Amino acid sequence: MIRIQRILFPTDFSPSAEHAFDTALLLAREFEAELHMLHAVVLHDDDPHDPAHHFPEPDEIRRRLEELGEAAMAELVSASDDDDVEIHRLQRCGFDAASVILEYADESDADLIVMGKHGRRGPAHFLLGSVAERVVRHATTPTLTVRGGDASPSTVGSILVPVDLSKESRSALLAARELAERYGARTHAAHVVLQPIYPAYTLPAIDLAGELKKRATAALGELVTETFGTEPGIDTSVVSAQRAAPEIIRIAQETNADLIVLATHGYGPVEHLFIGRTAERVVQMSPVPVLVLRSSGKSLLVEDGEETTSQAGPRDR
Repeated sequence: MIRIQRILFPTDFSPSAEHAFDTALLLAREFEAELHMLHAVVLHDDDPHDPAHHFPEPDEIRRRLEELGEAAMAELVSASDDDDVEIHRLQRCGFDAASVILEYADESDADLIVMGKHGRRGPAHFLLGSVAERVVRHATTPTLTVRGGDASPSTVGSILVPVDLSKESRSALLAARELAERYGARTHAAHVVLQPIYPAYTLPAIDLAGELKKRATAALGELVTETFGTEPGIDTSVVSAQRAAPEIIRIAQETNADLIVLATHGYGPVEHLFIGRTAERVVQMSPVPVLVLRSSGKSLLVEDGEETTSQAGPRDR
């Protein structure tokens, strides 16, 4: 079963974050979880020798940002008017927002991070990445990214699970199965076979793409049967494409998916270049919420009867 005791909701008070707050609040109510609302106070180039910072002083800027952040969080909590959810409001200073979020997720032993996604566009975006993408890249905590206008979890009717046929894919299928049972949703498992690129001056002696697709179809069927059994309620598809992420988005649109659930490996910088890239691109491109599970990180699933006593978390500040 799925167990969520603490939800971390990072906010910068943008419209995207405000929409994600509704999702975080709904999940906190449904799972009877604590909701930790975190605002990262970030000062770039905080150098007292920089003339641009001589007035006002950096400490004064920080104090004012904290005051504004506290007022904004209080307004969000007041507007939610939900006495059933225990909400903790916190602010932390740091060099960058993603580092603050990741540090607090570990410190608070959060079970799920729910955050809005928006950020830079153009060259700066590809060089630096948005805060949400950096959190997805490094978090060991399951992360749900929500874009402004996305459907809330209460309306999930279809779940897409992209799988790469590795053993890590099974964790995403298991989570999707639990969510599908909770929301009465259908599940669609999809695998993208990357098309081989042949030199222009040669002709392939065999239909390699066709053979790969045939083998992938058999492997996907075995993986789904191991996870779901023979019960109905899950569809499968295997497609060929040159790039995985755009094809995953196309399938999500074609199947009217309300949620994408995927597992990512990410053991280190080298593996990240080859394995984690698809997950990040899906988060960037997806028009629906994306739940990312790290294979080597915390799991949303517990065995029936496992201890569920919540550890004490930090109090309001």
